[in-house]
Amino acid sequence: MEIDREGYTSVRVYKGSKKIGQGIADSQGNYKVKIKAQKKGSTLKLYAQDKSGNKSKSKMVKVS
Repeated sequence: MEIDREGYTSVRVYKGSKKIGQGIADSQGNYKVKIKAQKKGSTLKLYAQDKSGNKSKSKMVKVS
């Protein structure tokens, strides 16, 4: 997932329609989001949102 380089962009993680985690990207686009362990095969959706409310394309990740 590409993160806007303006920094302090919010990264959100969803399982279905429930938000399970959120973190902040630094000015280099690096981020960490702590979430509870998920079952193998679960699908999570990640996206970034900047201070202006602009959202990135979401990325689907399957837990292995």
